[in-house]
Amino acid sequence: ADGNSDESIFELQFEGTSNYQNTMLKACYYDVSRGQPTQLSAPKGLFSEIASNPNAEISSAVFTRTDYRRWEAIQRSTDDGQTEFNYTKMLKSSIKQRNSRSEYLMDNDQPTKSGTNQLDVTSTLMTEVSSNFIVYRLTEVYLMKAEAMSQLYTDEENLTQAFNYVKEVYKRSNVYAYEKSNANAASDTLKTGMFVNNSKSLENLVMAERQREFLCEGKRWFDLVRYAQRRGSTKEMLSLLVRKYEGNQKSIQAKLADLQSLFCPIYENELRNNYLLYQNGSWHKNKTTGRTDNK
Repeated sequence: ADGNSDESIFELQFEGTSNYQNTMLKACYYDVSRGQPTQLSAPKGLFSEIASNPNAEISSAVFTRTDYRRWEAIQRSTDDGQTEFNYTKMLKSSIKQRNSRSEYLMDNDQPTKSGTNQLDVTSTLMTEVSSNFIVYRLTEVYLMKAEAMSQLYTDEENLTQAFNYVKEVYKRSNVYAYEKSNANAASDTLKTGMFVNNSKSLENLVMAERQREFLCEGKRWFDLVRYAQRRGSTKEMLSLLVRKYEGNQKSIQAKLADLQSLFCPIYENELRNNYLLYQNGSWHKNKTTGRTDNK
């Protein structure tokens, strides 16, 4: 929340004053007058459950039970009997994730939880929109490197190095997973052997970690497009994408079956003014916009 951490590479500076507010956060994520998140909500299908193991190739949930980033990025709320998961990335000034005995809370299914052990998780939303806008930080460089290495190499030595970059990012946000006192460390931690013998498995791990790390930051769609382009097909990409939808999965898969459907159409007037441009193939087949006006 304070900005300019040791991980920062480049971020735009804001102070929260009327002249220096992060108005993008204000418009998308934060209702200043009410001091609470807006109703920009995350897909229930991805956040209503906790992932049981971070080593799964494709999980129906994004975060494991020990991941701090779930508290940071998502706030569970119930309104009129309906459960929502509101985005709160960059809105929280502090997060408490331990009980009165300073023990880590091991289940982050809810933003506030009390029970027989008096476990308590609280988070404080900012009163001013003062968070900096982070363009790049060290974790992205780690994951860029790991993704590139998953495409360049198949040998165990290089894939192990790539895995270690991912592990550094995951370990930073899953402190309790690696504590000696964690009896479930076997299922909470990343396992090297699961990924260093198969570059495709490592690529899937990078994709999962990028989703966890950059949630709400506008990077996921570009990750999915790269994933599809490398395969020359949207089939495997769609298996990741449709997890967020509770219905209409078949319709979405049909609309995005063609790789070209991932890209926007070229504006009609641009086609008329520049005869070297051709319409995106998917739109040319399904829409009326084309290069037909010779005037």
